[in-house]
Amino acid sequence: MNLKSLKHINNFYLVLLVISVLGFLLRLLGLNWDQGNLFHPDERQLLMISQKLSINNLDPSWYNYGTLPLYLLELFSFGIEELKNLRFPGRILSSFFDSVTIFIVGELGRRFHTKLTGVISSIFYSTCILAIQLSHFFTVDTFLNTSIALILLICSNLINKFNFKNLIYLSLAIGIGFAIKISIFIIGIPILMTLFFSTNVKIDFQNRKINNLPLFFLSILIVIFLSIISFSALNPYSILNLNDFINSSKIQSEMARGIIDFPYTRQYENTTPYIYNISQLIKVSLGPFLGIFSVFSFLYVSIKLNKNSRFIWYIFLSWVASYFLFYGFIHTKFIRYLFPLIPIILIFNSYTLISLFENYYLKFKKIFLFMFSLLLIGMLHYFLSYILIGSSEHNANIAAKYIDNNFNTGSILVKEHWDESLPFKNNFIINEIPLYDYDSTSKIQKISTALSGSDGMFISSKRLFGTIPRLDERYPLSTNYYYKLFDGSLGFDLIKNQSKNLELLGITYFSDPFSRVKNLNFEIENESKFKINLGWTDESFSVYDRPEIFIFKNSKNLTSQEIFDEIMLIDSESSAFVRKVNVDQNNLYNGIFQNSNSIISTILWLFILYIISLIYLPILWKFFGFINFNFNGHIKIISILFSSYFTWITVSINLFEFTLLGIYLSLIFPVVTSGIIFFRNQEKLIIFLKNNFKEILKFEFIFLFSFLIFAIIKSLNPDLWHPFRGGEKPMEISYLSALLNSKNLPPF
Repeated sequence: MNLKSLKHINNFYLVLLVISVLGFLLRLLGLNWDQGNLFHPDERQLLMISQKLSINNLDPSWYNYGTLPLYLLELFSFGIEELKNLRFPGRILSSFFDSVTIFIVGELGRRFHTKLTGVISSIFYSTCILAIQLSHFFTVDTFLNTSIALILLICSNLINKFNFKNLIYLSLAIGIGFAIKISIFIIGIPILMTLFFSTNVKIDFQNRKINNLPLFFLSILIVIFLSIISFSALNPYSILNLNDFINSSKIQSEMARGIIDFPYTRQYENTTPYIYNISQLIKVSLGPFLGIFSVFSFLYVSIKLNKNSRFIWYIFLSWVASYFLFYGFIHTKFIRYLFPLIPIILIFNSYTLISLFENYYLKFKKIFLFMFSLLLIGMLHYFLSYILIGSSEHNANIAAKYIDNNFNTGSILVKEHWDESLPFKNNFIINEIPLYDYDSTSKIQKISTALSGSDGMFISSKRLFGTIPRLDERYPLSTNYYYKLFDGSLGFDLIKNQSKNLELLGITYFSDPFSRVKNLNFEIENESKFKINLGWTDESFSVYDRPEIFIFKNSKNLTSQEIFDEIMLIDSESSAFVRKVNVDQNNLYNGIFQNSNSIISTILWLFILYIISLIYLPILWKFFGFINFNFNGHIKIISILFSSYFTWITVSINLFEFTLLGIYLSLIFPVVTSGIIFFRNQEKLIIFLKNNFKEILKFEFIFLFSFLIFAIIKSLNPDLWHPFRGGEKPMEISYLSALLNSKNLPPF
């Protein structure tokens, strides 16, 4: 099989246009997913603001997002006034912009590698589940992705041809991006790299001179100035009401970073940075098969990067790395936050697929065909599962009909605050219970009173029960409330669970809302013959268009006092509510050299230091080579610093436990990195070591001599405590003991 003919596709742009049109039509399927009930709060808010706008009043008086999408909706709403009907032009606009992104992704793929890469990239993006889902909402995400793709496209133009016209286009695109959402600011890193490359800045370390630096700074000033003008023209009231804009932006920033404690961001408490984002990218955003391949593709492209790579490789990788490093670390981790990375990730996927075919198809034909078939079938199955479920009736409507048929008109129903109601046809009295409020006896009394006087209750989604029981230290009583509710102790029986999982041909992608709230001790029945258990999936993937709904009936009619007593009675023996820290006095940390004498322990300790130094030597050589820093006398110190800090970070974000095994695992990354650097720069590194051998040996001798002198001095008086002068050694040994007996960091 030969790919050379496919790499030079005739009518390339016509092919991209066809894929984009098909992608647009695909996004129009299921556009009425909510049957007019506007279950997405952000979309509802934007439509309410748009409804108030007019040609005489374009001030939204709300600056959480930019105003450009609102103005576009005002322009293309064609006089539609009713709030529910506004959703259609809004969602069509969202789908249209995402279809434009399909076309741009194809062109970016061509510039990254070949025309075939571009076509495959556009197909990947046109069928991307997260892109299709976000196209069904009139929110800013698809608009933002289009602006980012456009900026990267113009960056590519600038690298090929640096001129004032392209600077103007870039500035306009940046202004458009910021007029949609200011979280685009990370794009500044690839933009700076583009200007650096395109102005041909050269650093001469020998003469300590930087060529073309004035042109580089001038281009930055031009882009900043024109971007501000562009932003002001498209988002004028953010400038006119600058204080309100700054305050809104500050609130959104603090919300994202977890400084402000909004109820809807508490779901991300105790989630592991980066790992959570990657897991959700695999589970839902791209699907299990394409998601796993995407992680591999990013690593593959990173390894393939070399000094002969096109500049666009550096631009794309800098965008993915910088954006992920920032948004993967912050507290709030909505899956849409990583949506701007998906176009470039899918380009990496396309390149990797073609590269693997070219390099390994003939050698491993059967294996390649099996893996490719598995990837293709898995992607297609996940895609069709989502498309088919999108055309079915919304869970909220099904649940509302069930309640209409099983509860009398005028019945009193309880719902949770901070969650959606249901579109009932009958009239019911709805009482809300304040579960997100801080736990107190008065809160439990309100809940008990509401429950005892009700005929039933409904839980509209997993928003609250998927979060509150995880925070049992903050919500011990509310956690107990959920525990008792689901096991029937409060007198309520579960009579209906309305849920939909992605399913096709008997294979189900099962999303378990209870998988990370084990202390509820409740499992959802799933009768699928074969299921892929995704575990917990981010609530934003399902609570809008496929919420998990539970309906309870008050069957025992307990009094408010009985319900109150039941909630307040926490089983102290239950591991669900009591976090125990057991320290086995017979299994305390004694060190790994406790059976050795002092001389052997000292030698082994020195040996480990030298091993760590060798592990980090290629990394230090590569890193300090960029800044021309002579590190020969600092190898051991910097290696220990890097190794300790990296271990601290990996343990602190709960990647590993602070054990010997955890330390060994934390060394895997530097070992692999150093190995790659060594094998790709073997000759240069060996030459460096030969040229600097005497100097390195000199510093190692100084270190070893100093270490032995101080070891001898200390051995003459190893006591930790002076009989009458005291000292700080007991405090130091207590800190070290606490550290060495802790499996998590910071230590207990």
